[in-house]
Amino acid sequence: MKTPWLLALLGSFSLHAMDIKPLSDHLYRYTLVGDFAPYGKVPTNGVIYLQGNKALLVDTGWDLVQGRELLNWIQAKGIKDVDVVLTHSHLDRRGGMGVFLDAGLPVWAHESTAALLKEPRLTVWSGSQLKLGPAELYYPGAGHSPDNLVVWFAGQSVLFGGCLVKDEEAKSLGNLEDADLGHWPVAITALEQRFGQAKVVIPGHGPSLGPGALAHTLSLLKKP
Repeated sequence: MKTPWLLALLGSFSLHAMDIKPLSDHLYRYTLVGDFAPYGKVPTNGVIYLQGNKALLVDTGWDLVQGRELLNWIQAKGIKDVDVVLTHSHLDRRGGMGVFLDAGLPVWAHESTAALLKEPRLTVWSGSQLKLGPAELYYPGAGHSPDNLVVWFAGQSVLFGGCLVKDEEAKSLGNLEDADLGHWPVAITALEQRFGQAKVVIPGHGPSLGPGALAHTLSLLKKP
């Protein structure tokens, strides 16, 4: 039986292969649907930033087929210079990474993600922040997973929260298999302090774009 949060997600997205919506002249949110036991079909979000002949892709879809779809979409725009960022090690973030690694493209992973994936071709970074083109990668510590990070686009005031941040309408915290419930509120508070000016906050799953997603995530964490 599907949980209420999953039914809400499925009601918000059509189940075709890839849905891409512009957020600004350069920034797009994409949604891909994958099969994730025991929940069934689950939509997941990522972002693509395009400027000139360069692209920054955040996360890679559930599998190699979806990774190829993302790369084809970018290359169809005449862009070959692509940086890829993994926001953590779970399948919905890294499932398609092999497509980009095989193409010789840099796939950036925080050292905590690289330690879990054990993929020698990853481009590894350490510390709490990294400037990468138009984006700032920020690692606030464990939450949904031990290695989850967020991506900040200052020029658009857009924060991609990934699975660390819940949709504004989420009724639960979702998959807690690798969660650190003790540190998760600390991580969200750090995001509020650092990116409180965000106009758009994109969760890892769900259609909401409002800045209230951070406060809502905290409220879910405070539930008994």
